[in-house]
Amino acid sequence: MTGSVIFLIQTDETDASKSYHHYETLEEFVESAVLMFEQNLTKRNKERGITTRIVYDLGDIVSYFSALPDCGLLIMDDRLRAYVPHGPSFVVSHIVKHLRQTAAKG
Repeated sequence: MTGSVIFLIQTDETDASKSYHHYETLEEFVESAVLMFEQNLTKRNKERGITTRIVYDLGDIVSYFSALPDCGLLIMDDRLRAYVPHGPSFVVSHIVKHLRQTAAKG
């Protein structure tokens, strides 16, 4: 699977929270997803009066994306010339895989 990626996300139970984001690569999606998590964490910390730097681990990211009401990816398969759908577990596993690879590089 190669090509563009469309991330479908619902952040709460309301229809208004549904959105989508387009990325050129799966890696670009993962980097954006981590940034999305960090922005959410920063917002939650500010609401609690915590203004120091954010600290989190892999489990926090997994919990965040696993708790979303809905999320998924459509990944362009150039061979099929069609988007292939993937559910929440695929989203989480690719984020984890990318972060582990990044950490291993040092």
